Amino acid sequence: MRRTLVILFIFAFAQASYGQLFGPLSGTLGPGEYQVVGTISINSGDSLRLMPGTILNFDGPYAFYIYGTLLAEGTGSDSIVFTTDVLTNPNRWRGLRFYGSGSSGSQLAFCIIEYANRQNGYGGGVYCYDYSSPTFMFCSINDNQASHGGGVSCKQYSSPTFVNCIFTDNSASSDGGGVACWTNSSPFFTNCIIGNNWTNTRAYLKNICLLT
Repeated sequence: MRRTLVILFIFAFAQASYGQLFGPLSGTLGPGEYQVVGTISINSGDSLRLMPGTILNFDGPYAFYIYGTLLAEGTGSDSIVFTTDVLTNPNRWRGLRFYGSGSSGSQLAFCIIEYANRQNGYGGGVYCYDYSSPTFMFCSINDNQASHGGGVSCKQYSSPTFVNCIFTDNSASSDGGGVACWTNSSPFFTNCIIGNNWTNTRAYLKNICLLT
């Protein structure tokens, strides 16, 4: 009975059918694997909780726009995964996009953010803009691509917090293979590993670049 109620709740808020997601989301989602078949979002003032063991598999070049609160708190044995199949979706997905102070209450823990692509743009895996400062704990941000900030990019007074996170194998065609920040944005790092990221142009910016 509980599983049936949860599925109905997801359908009502996610405009989903048979595990497919698109459009605005709110409420509670998961656990389980869901195919993202269009751009998804959390509207300002709304919140979405992802349960441990939830996998969002993007099957096209779709982004996750977050104007409200995302609570994606997995566990050490049951991560939450944002991903795509690069064989069937070679253009990848477009990453987590946090906008405005209304998204600063977002908390992500034990999440894997991988295989996103924001070429000709900012922030492959994660983009924080306009006073958006979410918190990431025990997250892995790996194998993402962008022009600026392959793993993470921050702009316009956005300073997210990263605790015990790993940034590896991200790439940028311009600067900040791992992390890149502009316009009075400076992320806070505690016990993080940032390595094996690269750029095509400026090797000394391959891991982290803070440009004010």
